[in-house]
Amino acid sequence: MNYTVIMKRTYETAIVIEAQTEAEAIAIAESSPNRYTEELEQCNVIEESYCIEGPVEAPIAGVWEFVEKYHPKYYSDNEIAIADELQKIVDGEVEEGSCAEDYFINTCDENMEVVKEKYNKVHRSIYEKAIEGYLESLKA
Repeated sequence: MNYTVIMKRTYETAIVIEAQTEAEAIAIAESSPNRYTEELEQCNVIEESYCIEGPVEAPIAGVWEFVEKYHPKYYSDNEIAIADELQKIVDGEVEEGSCAEDYFINTCDENMEVVKEKYNKVHRSIYEKAIEGYLESLKA
């Protein structure tokens, strides 16, 4: 669990510091006048305050992690399985007798242009669902 200490300053400036525990976050916030004097002077700070927001989720590392988190039916949507097979084909990781090989032969007619077209279509749909899921999460 991470906590974020936001050291608010006048003139719309701030220093953001990550802490592992709430106690550490409070200690950082309370010690800020001593520890961050140089930054305060550079910001021409007249007054200072702080707030602690937490716990904060770890940042999302990439697009697929975003999809896993916000796609409403990530573990049951057939498009996710198709995307995985298409990714194996695109990456050249098709094993003999695999679902990817079967998909490449029977659905894509062993044509890489068809694979690319299906890859883009499936991923666009998956990304749209994940974005919709993310927007729904903001309403909660």
